[in-house]
Amino acid sequence: VIGNNFNYSGTGTFANFARTTIDFSEDVLVTKGNHQISFGGGYRHISLDEVNEAGQNPVVIFVGVNSSILGGIPPMFGGIQNADFNPMADFILGAPFIFIQGDGLFTASTGNLLGVYGEDKYRATSRLTITGGLRWDPYLPFTPRNGRATCWIPGEQSTKFVNAPNGLVFPGDPGCNASGTNSTMTNVQPRLGVAYQLDQAGKSAIRAGYGLYTTQLPLLSFLGFSSQPWVRTFMLTQPFMSIDNLYPSAGLTNPFAGGFNGPSFKPPATIPFVQQTGIASIASNFHPAYIQQWSLSFQQAITGSDSVEIAYVGTKGTRLSMGYDLNAPVYIPGSSSTQNEQQRRPIPTLQNIDQIRSNGNSSYNGLDVTYHHRSRKGLDWNSAFAWAKSIDDSSLPASTFGVSVPTLDHSVRRGLSDYDQPFTWRNTVTWNSPELQDRNTAARVILGSWLLSGLVAIDSGLPFSVTDSEDNSFSGSQMDLADRVPGVPAFVNGVLNPAAFAENAPGTFGNSGRNSFRQQGIRQIDIAIAKNFKLTERWGLTFRTEAFNLFNHPIFYNINSDRATPVSFGSYALAQNPRIMQFSLKLQF
Repeated sequence: VIGNNFNYSGTGTFANFARTTIDFSEDVLVTKGNHQISFGGGYRHISLDEVNEAGQNPVVIFVGVNSSILGGIPPMFGGIQNADFNPMADFILGAPFIFIQGDGLFTASTGNLLGVYGEDKYRATSRLTITGGLRWDPYLPFTPRNGRATCWIPGEQSTKFVNAPNGLVFPGDPGCNASGTNSTMTNVQPRLGVAYQLDQAGKSAIRAGYGLYTTQLPLLSFLGFSSQPWVRTFMLTQPFMSIDNLYPSAGLTNPFAGGFNGPSFKPPATIPFVQQTGIASIASNFHPAYIQQWSLSFQQAITGSDSVEIAYVGTKGTRLSMGYDLNAPVYIPGSSSTQNEQQRRPIPTLQNIDQIRSNGNSSYNGLDVTYHHRSRKGLDWNSAFAWAKSIDDSSLPASTFGVSVPTLDHSVRRGLSDYDQPFTWRNTVTWNSPELQDRNTAARVILGSWLLSGLVAIDSGLPFSVTDSEDNSFSGSQMDLADRVPGVPAFVNGVLNPAAFAENAPGTFGNSGRNSFRQQGIRQIDIAIAKNFKLTERWGLTFRTEAFNLFNHPIFYNINSDRATPVSFGSYALAQNPRIMQFSLKLQF
């Protein structure tokens, strides 16, 4: 039983996402005087074949409507005494409220990645090196095979499938090519780096760099083209269907009587479009995202055993892919509800019109400090501390089968990145104990040459949002945030305070802010102890023991931050591993 519903779905569904990659690359390096020149290029062919029979086994949902109706009829006339929306009773009666069945999800997409580069590493003086480069990566969109792409051009009627809803067009129609979007040939990316040795002894140096990089839209983003209209999905919703004869009891002919459409399905001149079809598309003016990155670092050797590096790294993401529902329900004050969501869509005969656009932004700024000590007595210590902040409009990659922001105004979701951590601190220590060559054999074998290593990790927790699943925005996006109650602390004794949050105002997406709160941090120590025992010239024995999370600190994550679930609000659903210890002996010969 899920909530107030009883849900049954068939098992044994087969799903496969076979991926094939063919790579070819060639690089040339030429040294001439003070120049080290390199150039080359690469080609990669990628294909993804999705065969997913999900949906062929139907989903049947019982909510208790039938038993509730019979509960109002006296038992002598066939009613059920004291029945009040009992999903299990409807299950026993064989009277579902919702029945969903489909062909499955099938698509095959192929793509080609091409890139060439040139670089010159020039040693200007004995202490100054300048590196400059240029790379060209044309954007060649991936292409679904068998014409299984869709485009959304408002007002245009398809000439390929004349019965398609207005605005839904296909490869072969004007303005819609085989990829569903256009290529971009102007992706030129410059890179520049400078390294300068501050002193003749080589104990200090400064480095700086800038680079521009483009990113390809992942193949998985095209999975939305595997659904409607290329496959059929039917949802029956009425209280008096019979589980024994579902389609005829709803006044329909079984649409799958002739079998399911599969990966080899080639659509005829007309497609049996189902009312309220969902549509996936990519904007015709889509451009691949580009990332600018710059860095400045200073390295200093303090002694012969100690060195330190201080570095600043900045990153700016532009034209990041974002997913939108162009047919999202319109909020109407006083008359919006979760029940009339479909009627409030600009085009009520269609469901989501999911489209990927390239208009997202992100930024990252970090300061890294690394200290390294290596002594002649076998001790090696490395300590790395990072202080950073990452902000974006969405941390989830956009796709053709979902939305990453609930409104065309993507700034409503701008906030800390899902992976933002203000600080991370890693300390690794390795110590090789003395061999004790001046001691007797027993002392050397038992006490000499042990290897001890350890890791100390101290990290801030990942951010999270306080959500509200009651859909008070009436958008159907399930991306609402709770409203913040002014003057009430969000945490009390380290526990999320339910009194600090309220349901978001109707028609809004909440004001508490995306990723405005933070989960518990990480405090963990791991150690390892090992030693090699040489038994004879041919035989050796290795002993090793390890302990992870040595002090058994609880590390919780996946906090329940849905305000609409007060019983478990603020509790953690999962925890990382407790203390784990292991011992091993390995005999070598």
